[in-house]
Amino acid sequence: MFVHTNVYPNAESMKPILTNIIQEQGDQQNHETNVKANMTTWDMYKNEHFKLIIEFAIETLKKEIDPYPTGETYCTDSWGAIYKTGENTDPHAHWPALWSFVYFVDACPKCSPLVFPGAGRAINPNTGLIIIFPGDVSHYVPKQECKHNRVVISGNITIKLAQAR
Repeated sequence: MFVHTNVYPNAESMKPILTNIIQEQGDQQNHETNVKANMTTWDMYKNEHFKLIIEFAIETLKKEIDPYPTGETYCTDSWGAIYKTGENTDPHAHWPALWSFVYFVDACPKCSPLVFPGAGRAINPNTGLIIIFPGDVSHYVPKQECKHNRVVISGNITIKLAQAR
């Protein structure tokens, strides 16, 4: 399976800032999405601090995919979530997004992993880790077992391809 991972270099300094932004939003989705945890609005890509993580995701893709397609790469939507003990995300995919990502704002290796059932693969979280994967790949998060919160930023990335002449 085509998964890219990287570690954000300023993760520890950004952790309290990003956590606070997500906490201040509270649960805007009322646990009515696939995410059965407190979740922000879908337009967090407009936030200057979220933009740093999104830019890091795009930079990671551009470094790892060769040749990288010509066109404008951008985030279509982004949100934050805070998983308390017992909370989870149901299986789903993000089609028609080209890529999706999860960035771990605050998590430890014992927190719930990001599971890709079709590939039989689970990736354990850690603060600063970003996981980027094709948007059509099904994934889920099992119930959070840790006593502390699992804080994430997620989003979808696509490319507006340059038109042929």
